[in-house]
Order: sequence, then C-alpha cells, then structure tokens
Amino acid sequence: MMVSVALIEDDDRIAGELVGYLERYAKESEGAVEFNTVRFPDAISFLEGYKPRYDLVLMDIMLPEMDGLMASKKLREYDPNVMLVFVTNMSQLAVKGYEVSAFDFMVKPVRYGDFTLKLDRITEKLASSEEKR
Repeated sequence: MMVSVALIEDDDRIAGELVGYLERYAKESEGAVEFNTVRFPDAISFLEGYKPRYDLVLMDIMLPEMDGLMASKKLREYDPNVMLVFVTNMSQLAVKGYEVSAFDFMVKPVRYGDFTLKLDRITEKLASSEEKR
C-alpha cells in the first residue's frame, strides 16, 4: 500500500526524525507499506494551492505565522476526509484536534515505539477505507 504523507513541521531535526521513522516503518513492513512524504516548513506553504492528494497529514501545532489548529480548520474546508494527526509538544492543545476531526496525536519527543503503534492504527484504517472504495 502506498501512503501519501504531508508533513508540516518547522523544526528540521524533528522533520528529519519523523521522515526517518516513516522509512524505518516501511522497511520493517517488508514492502507492505510505502510512504511518499512531502515536507512543508509552515502551514501557509502547505495550504497554498492545496488539492486533496494526501492520505495522511502529520501537523505540528506550534508553527510560524499560522498555527496547526487554524491550518487544520482551513484544511477541512478543502479536504474533509484526509487522515489528520497532530504532532506536538503541547498535549493540552491536542484535545482541540477533535474540533477538526483529528484521527490522533503524537506528543514530542516522539519515540519510535509510540510512533509504530499509531502508524499501525493509521495504516489499518487507510487499508480498510481503501477496500470500501
């Protein structure tokens, strides 16, 4: 299964870590899951000319200019069905994710073990929705 991922993260180190986790997860899945990941350093560049082409959006909440919650509200106007997961160091804000139908959230620093548990749920959900099409 090919999963198209948008990663909106302004911290280069964290973005690199998350991309590495996706690559490791794909490798450990032995070809069952592959990721095509596009990284955006801010919400504005992500939303500019947005077309519903992603299966999964990993969204930081604390972003420059437009925060992830505001960006997610705009995202839902364009794409009500994309799977949205917040990646944040502010777990108290993650509750607000329910206002934009977030699937889940990950608290920074993200540990690979926690990441795989979330990704297992995400890929299962994506696979079952793909079967229904």
